[in-house]
Amino acid sequence: PYLRPAACELLGGTCTAAMESADDDPPGIKADDVCCVCGVGTPKPGNAVVYCDGKGCNLAIHQKCYGIDVLPGPDQPYYCERCNPALQIRTARVKCCLCGAKDGALKRTTGECPEEFVHVVCAMWVPHVRIDNPATLSGIHVEEALKLAGTSACHLCMERAH
Repeated sequence: PYLRPAACELLGGTCTAAMESADDDPPGIKADDVCCVCGVGTPKPGNAVVYCDGKGCNLAIHQKCYGIDVLPGPDQPYYCERCNPALQIRTARVKCCLCGAKDGALKRTTGECPEEFVHVVCAMWVPHVRIDNPATLSGIHVEEALKLAGTSACHLCMERAH
């Protein structure tokens, strides 16, 4: 049930391969074009880099890194979960419930903490976070991680959750 190194396999191996090839981006890729989950700016067939159209956001993410099932049409706006106007969230108050940072690719949590947000990277690498649907990165449960905050280190950066 926990998503650790197996997380990359469930996501089609995209995150490990992306992290290993982060220096392989072609010349001309700007920092704004780099996926904030995997750190790679190169789109692949079936894994486009998508930009949030939320006011002041412009988050760049690969569709597989953020769990985007269906890409918006060319004339349709795309909103990350933090900026989605249908959710009516005051974006200034949104932050990751595990690390406290406000920027980055945030997804809404479910379960006992339905009003919280968590970074995709935090959800994948902080112990005791459960993701029900790795393909869409939905059904993220952080209850155990929050209860055990400070007792487990992230598998990626080795920092303890706040």
